Formats: sequence, structure tokens, C-alpha cells
Amino acid sequence: MLFRSTAITQALLNLYLGAIARSAQRRDRASANEERIRYALALIEREYGRPLTLDELADAAGLGVSRFSEVFRRHTGLSPMRYLMDYRIGVAKVLLTASSFAIGAIAEHLGFGTVQHFSRTFHAHTGLSPTVYRANPPVEL
Repeated sequence: MLFRSTAITQALLNLYLGAIARSAQRRDRASANEERIRYALALIEREYGRPLTLDELADAAGLGVSRFSEVFRRHTGLSPMRYLMDYRIGVAKVLLTASSFAIGAIAEHLGFGTVQHFSRTFHAHTGLSPTVYRANPPVEL
């Protein structure tokens, strides 16, 4: 009877230790993925004004495009290209309210090919044209 109880205890202990080891491996993979995503985020923050491709962001993270997109979305809640566009629009909001740069110069700085493309994209994200936003920036919390 003692042997069975010891064997059962040992088996349960092995299962428990295995679960702990698998959990640690998942955390290690998660933190490695977070580090990879940080490389891509740093690239976006540094190079947002030029055309960045999904391939280039995935390369910066050291992942394939599909895996990168999956990990990026899990980490940020957005697709990589949506995150990039939201980042650009965020910079645009700051430049529109805190500078006197012409809208064309802001569009060029952000990597938009034309002022019209910038204006359409800005309006789609904010509901306001860049000119209206600059004149009456909404109070954002």
C-alpha cells in the first residue's frame, strides 16, 4: 500500500513539475516575443515617416510575416500596419496642435504621398479634416 501511495505521489509530483516547466517555457517564449515586438515598435517610432512594409517590420522582429502579425496583434491589439497608421496619425495630431508647420509639410514628414491622401486618412481616423482639427483640437483624455 505504501508503494502505491508513493508511486501516485511521485506521479502527481512529476505532473506538477512538468506543468511548472511548461509554464516557464511559455513565459520565456512570451518574453522573447515581447522583445522581438519591441524591435518592430522601435523601428516604427524611429522610421514612421518613410514607407515601412510588413516584411520589413517582421524582419526587424526576426519573425516570419504570419507569425509576426499574430504575435504583434496579440501584444498590441492591432495589426502592424494599423498600429503604424495610428502612430502616424498621433504624430500628426501633435504637429497640428503644437506647431505652425504647413499641412503639406506634415503630410510629407509622415510619409504620405500627397496632402489629399493625408487629409483623407486623417479624416477617416479622426472624423475631422487636418485644418478643422488644427483650428479646434478636441480635448482628448
